[in-house]
Amino acid sequence: MVGSVRKIAILVLFIILFSPPVGASSPFTGLAVPRDAKEVPVMAIIDNFVPGNTQSGLDKASIVYEFPVEGGITRLLALFYEEIPSRIGPIRSARSYMVEKAREYNAVLLHAGASPGGYETINRINIENLDDFYESEHFYRDNSLRAPHNLFSGWPHIRDYLAGQNYSPPASRFPFSSITISSLPEPEAKNITIRFSADNIVEYRYLPWEGYYQRYVNGKPHILENGAPIKVDNLVIQFVRTQVIDDVGRLGVDLEGSGPLVVFQDGEVIEGTWLKVGPGWTSFLDERGRLIQFNAGKTWIEIVPRGQEVRY
Repeated sequence: MVGSVRKIAILVLFIILFSPPVGASSPFTGLAVPRDAKEVPVMAIIDNFVPGNTQSGLDKASIVYEFPVEGGITRLLALFYEEIPSRIGPIRSARSYMVEKAREYNAVLLHAGASPGGYETINRINIENLDDFYESEHFYRDNSLRAPHNLFSGWPHIRDYLAGQNYSPPASRFPFSSITISSLPEPEAKNITIRFSADNIVEYRYLPWEGYYQRYVNGKPHILENGAPIKVDNLVIQFVRTQVIDDVGRLGVDLEGSGPLVVFQDGEVIEGTWLKVGPGWTSFLDERGRLIQFNAGKTWIEIVPRGQEVRY
């Protein structure tokens, strides 16, 4: 008995001594943050119409938004906070609604140019941003890939810039649950499918033995450049009003006001409403008007035009 207690004590001491030091919980994931974390939020606009598995960094993102752009394609806006990877991209141009979303997080925005509306919004709200068109020293081209799908950034390229930023983290982006075990004997939402276009069908499949959703695109797992799949602890579908605003087919996306919402966690479905008033957070409310609690972990938020086909 004494020997067993001694072994347990030694094991606990080993864990304490050799585990990485952690600080407070992340306001964006609810998970512990290493004390040497960068703690300046960075949001990158990432190409989602790329040849092959050339996306990098998304597996380290705390929160990812998927936005419709033109022609039925989408673009990603990824938030990095606890860990900023050395390779993020491919980086693409900004739209006005992506800029507004980066302001909501008080984040430094990485992008390569912008639409006319995107530049107007950047200048109007004076958001911290690094644009490859004007601050190219913070980006690099991978010549093994075809332009424009070959622009990247990452921690070594933005470290000095972030060191000069003053940032006070919010208390919490979401109210996080302390327990993430499904109460259902069988998941009621095993598969969620979003049809952005005939050539862009996004699916999330719940893996109950793992406790997360895995992301698929056009029937295939969404795999990154490093071979990592996309794993999601909280999936949000936020239905919004959109309209074509120019001859190129660019969209206007209305992120103000309110609209219907569906949240998926642990194989369960929560229907509710999103609410956005002023520059603060977009709130996610259940049918009783209460803030929805999120699982600690990674969150993907799908911005879906009203009337778009979604199945679950």
